[in-house]
Amino acid sequence: MAKTLTQEHKRNISNSMKGKMPKNVIAGWNKGRKETRPEVIERMRKIHLGKRHSPNTEFKKGQLPWNTGTKGLVVAWNKGIPMTEEIKERISKTKTGVKRGWSYWKGKKMSVEHRMKLSKAHRGDKSYLWKGGVSKEYKHKTNTMAYKEWRKNVYERDNFTCQDCGLSGVYLTAHHIKSWTYFPELRYEVFNGRTLCESCHCKTDNYKGRGKKTKIASENSMRIAVATL
Repeated sequence: MAKTLTQEHKRNISNSMKGKMPKNVIAGWNKGRKETRPEVIERMRKIHLGKRHSPNTEFKKGQLPWNTGTKGLVVAWNKGIPMTEEIKERISKTKTGVKRGWSYWKGKKMSVEHRMKLSKAHRGDKSYLWKGGVSKEYKHKTNTMAYKEWRKNVYERDNFTCQDCGLSGVYLTAHHIKSWTYFPELRYEVFNGRTLCESCHCKTDNYKGRGKKTKIASENSMRIAVATL
């Protein structure tokens, strides 16, 4: 049968052990361990629910934090102390030639060949954004380097100006004069492109499949004409 120690006995043991066993000699089995099991966390929460800390140490209502009004009073030890030329030279040498992140490419332009290699290396299932090929075929082709290079050449030839209304500095589109779908051999020919603003682009004959609808309508009318003969 377990014995229960009296408060006096506990106090005597505590007094006799004071100063004999430093706290950092024997660490608890769970020291430094963070509990992650939800059932244990919930059990501990219920155990401590409603319990108060020591009235001498707990935060009381209306009590001000210890660091109230100290903003700006604590400053760095070297604030206002000028660095010597020797220290500046030493820091400069340690930083010289160090490239961090994308700063290596800052101000540099990659060649078309280099961009084509990067494009092929990250295309399709090689890309971390690959979702199994759910995008439409048209979107795949307009994201290629060949299309982007064609669009850039069309913009530069037309001086980034709409060729119908003459607007510049607005959202522009490189429009295919001959349809992308029905003239695949002319997709990347600069002479087959025109720079248009969005308003003028909407008025074209082959805007967003309008050419396809026109072709289907003409085929249907031809079929009906043949049937009536």
